[in-house]
Amino acid sequence: GKSRVGRSGVERTPPRSSPPQITQLNQMFHKHYELTQTRADAFLAKSFLLKSAMYERAAAAGGVAVRKLCLEGGAPSSVLDVIRNGRFEPCAVGTSFGPIWSVQWFMVECTVPEEFAGKEVHLLWDSSCEALLFSAEGTPLQSMTGTTDDTQRNTFIFAKSALAKQTARFYLQVACNEMFGNSPGWECGPEPPPKSRTFSLKQAELVAFNRHVWELYWDLYVIADVAKNLPENTQAARSALWAANEAVNICQLDDPASIVKASEALRHYIKEQAGHSTLHAITAVGHCHIDTAWLWTYQVTRGKSARSWVAQLRNAEMYPGFCFAVSQAQQFAWVKEDFPSLFSEIQRAVKAGSFALVGGTWVEMDCNIPSGESLVRQFVYGQRFFKKEFGVTCDVFWLPDTFGYSAQLPQIMKGVGIDYFLTQKLSWNETNKFPYSTFLWEGLDGESRVLTHFPPADTYNARVDAKECLMTESNNKDRERCAKSLMLYGHGDGGGGPQMQMLERLQRFSAGIAGLPSVKLGSPSAFFHDLSRDTSKLLTWSGELYFEKHRGTYTSQAKNKYWNRKCEVLLHDIECLFAFAALQNRLENYPQEEIARLWKLLLLNQFHDVLPGSSIGLVYKDSDAHYRDIQTSGAKLIDVAVSLLVGPFRAEPNASCLIACNTLPFARSEVVSLGSDSLALIDAPAMGFTVLPTPTGAPAGDVTCTRTEGGLFALENTWLYAEIDARDGTVVTLCAKAEPEAGQPQRRSQSAVPRGRHANRFVIYDDTPNYWDNWDVRALSCSCTIIGQNK
Repeated sequence: GKSRVGRSGVERTPPRSSPPQITQLNQMFHKHYELTQTRADAFLAKSFLLKSAMYERAAAAGGVAVRKLCLEGGAPSSVLDVIRNGRFEPCAVGTSFGPIWSVQWFMVECTVPEEFAGKEVHLLWDSSCEALLFSAEGTPLQSMTGTTDDTQRNTFIFAKSALAKQTARFYLQVACNEMFGNSPGWECGPEPPPKSRTFSLKQAELVAFNRHVWELYWDLYVIADVAKNLPENTQAARSALWAANEAVNICQLDDPASIVKASEALRHYIKEQAGHSTLHAITAVGHCHIDTAWLWTYQVTRGKSARSWVAQLRNAEMYPGFCFAVSQAQQFAWVKEDFPSLFSEIQRAVKAGSFALVGGTWVEMDCNIPSGESLVRQFVYGQRFFKKEFGVTCDVFWLPDTFGYSAQLPQIMKGVGIDYFLTQKLSWNETNKFPYSTFLWEGLDGESRVLTHFPPADTYNARVDAKECLMTESNNKDRERCAKSLMLYGHGDGGGGPQMQMLERLQRFSAGIAGLPSVKLGSPSAFFHDLSRDTSKLLTWSGELYFEKHRGTYTSQAKNKYWNRKCEVLLHDIECLFAFAALQNRLENYPQEEIARLWKLLLLNQFHDVLPGSSIGLVYKDSDAHYRDIQTSGAKLIDVAVSLLVGPFRAEPNASCLIACNTLPFARSEVVSLGSDSLALIDAPAMGFTVLPTPTGAPAGDVTCTRTEGGLFALENTWLYAEIDARDGTVVTLCAKAEPEAGQPQRRSQSAVPRGRHANRFVIYDDTPNYWDNWDVRALSCSCTIIGQNK
């Protein structure tokens, strides 16, 4: 007989007319369970022929001519600029291009080989980085991600039934970066790869696609995967492996009829399993977490959003019931600006239900550092955008990857029409594992409660396999109270989203397989609505959802955090001053658009990898520019508002034209500087202002500096006395001085620095965390070095 393709070792395949030998193979199944598993795995392995048999290559060249855009005249402004004005030069597979972070353009002209007539034809493209395929008219068609791992998406369906010599032209926008920026994966080293890094064109060809082999591959994959992950001594595992082994026995890759027969045998097995799932029910939701910035910049994310979402539009066309959850209004705003035709497609997908809008915020923000007002504005601007552009108000707050959750969030959520919350980040806790999967989260007010779910698979990037399905059930911490869970599947962080491979597996799992939970496709809202019908058994968690990790993000990139707070205060004051002007009937046109623009810039930089300080350095160049914009533009708005307020007082004789504005919600009495060493004690009402008298006040007085007997420098003026250690610049003594009584020397208060202690001393802590230096601190170490400590 022939050698069986994919068989481990040198076994020979018995003739199909020899039932006794087939029986012997089946007897081996009982004796060598693990060997049989290995046989099925080997048959599926990429190095064997089953997967390679999916594609038939042309006898001659691959039917594709590639040209690369010349960029001497500068980068094109749009895809239409490329199509109309681009000058292309021929290139071939092996061509290098770059550098990192640049954008290149290619034109591809395809001609179907005659032997592919009547067959399903695919375009395969691998530029070793991210790419977006456009039609000849400039319509985005598909993302084409070239990688060496399972995030690869290098296929575009050229024609379901091609014509001989059929032609088409495409354009590809190639982003010179990996899915995780300038490194193959997100666990990069301390030194970034060189900026001169280049990429290369690895593949560009038309192939004939064998859908029968594709169907057999995923039938066999799912059944073998079930057998591998269920306990060996269970009926479900044994019967699954038996079915997989039978399919391998049947299949001969040089016999198309045997491929169909093997697939039919596996489908028959799957059909027999219907109705034998466990009691746990999984709702599978497509997901693509795109970090708005992290190991790449905001500019790169604009392209990632388009590439990830166009792929999901194609999935929705091919797989009925597919639902893709999408958050972050900012990314939608970018796609609307950069790819208007794609945005229109997404609007139609939202209306059809294949795209589910979640989150309700401008970005997936950090929830520890921003002010409460900023958290509110995230929802205000996010919900406003979704309502305007899609007619939708999100009912699920979606924040799977943020480093902790403030106790004020439930009350804010309720205020913007959100009843449900999803995250999974607390599964990373280092010490105390969170005790619930499905529960009610109660806010600070003791009344606001939101139905909350943590997907038990502990990931928002599920690959959809038997192991994850089983973990979803076994890791459910509320089994006695809730038998329903969400599974978020798709490649994320760097984008990508669900792939056809995942959806093929889901189709088979959703048929119902013995030993696994039931699986169905669905939307987040439908899942939560179903859960909300009976919450009587669920427990309640009150207060903060604290994340026991990434504590270093409270201090990393301190300048970024400083400007965030300064800008929060500035925007608050701008709105307050214009409100004062309106109350005084002095405001004709409120600068709503400009204030909204500045708020959105601030909210963008509160993304959960930007404000915490966990992004690459290039990101902070962007955020610095944004903060400068907010400060400069905000200062101009302040001037306008103040001018409106002081205008009527300038007409009064001898008016000082000075106004003290109190933008806080309580009355204040403070000493303020009026310039030229002039001080004044000012009383201002809550959220109001007062006209200042003519500047008065005693000057602070000249400062004297003397050397004490103990080698200290003594600094003194009318109001303060301080002693400075000359050796390290630390403050030894700091006293306030009282008004002198008649005939008495001026008295000093007790020193604010305790005797024997030094102020203004810097401390360096020795911190070597187990992972991620910029994110974590070593929780079990308190050792430190005090700079300048005297021996």
